[in-house]
Amino acid sequence: APPASQPDKEEPPQIIVQSQEGKYLTITFQNSEQGGDAKRVLNFCNFDFLGLQTSPALKEASENALNKYGCGSCGPRGFYGTIDAHLQLEECVARFTNTDAAIMYSDGASTCSSTVAAFAKRGDLLVV
Repeated sequence: APPASQPDKEEPPQIIVQSQEGKYLTITFQNSEQGGDAKRVLNFCNFDFLGLQTSPALKEASENALNKYGCGSCGPRGFYGTIDAHLQLEECVARFTNTDAAIMYSDGASTCSSTVAAFAKRGDLLVV
C-alpha cells in the first residue's frame, strides 16, 4: 500500500536578518502571520550576545592592558610568571565566591591536571 498522505503542513516561517546592531538583530518573518513586521531580538548566533564587542569601556580597558603588558602568542603563568593582573583576578574571584583564596588557570586541561594531583585522594569521586 502506498504511504498515507499527510495533510498539508504549513511551512515554518522563514526568518530574514535585516540588520545587526551590536548585540541585536533586526529580523522579519516571511510566510507567517507576523508578515514582514520587523522585530528587534538578542543575537545568540555568536559569542557577543552581551554586546562586549562594541563596548567603549572594554575597548579602553583592552588598550590600557596592551600598553601596560604588551601582547604575545601565549602567557601561561608557569612559563612567564605571575603578574599583578593574575593576583587581582584571583582576589576578586575569592571575594565573589566567599572563599579564602582562588587560583585561575589558563585552560581546562591545566586545571584538571593540577587540581586533581593536588587535592584528590584515594576514594574520591571526580566529575570532570
